[in-house]
Amino acid sequence: MLRILHFAPDYLPASAEVRFKLAGILLKQGKPALSVRLINRLHRDYPGFEHLSEAYFIMADALDELPEKQVQAEKCRLLANKLKTRPVAT
Repeated sequence: MLRILHFAPDYLPASAEVRFKLAGILLKQGKPALSVRLINRLHRDYPGFEHLSEAYFIMADALDELPEKQVQAEKCRLLANKLKTRPVAT
């Protein structure tokens, strides 16, 4: 992913599953900003994705690691909880 972004800075994988998995890996590797970038707007791009709530919890954890993003992290957790309780769109 890092190599791809070097040549194509606006690149996003075309799969919700790939974005979700990469975001988790990048967060564990200490790259929270890239993790946030992958999850951001995932609920709009892929409303039927079954792991949306998990993805937004990853994003909230990533935001917690960024300076002055704790308010956004809490908003993200609220969204993740809402997504967890709604039925999956098909």
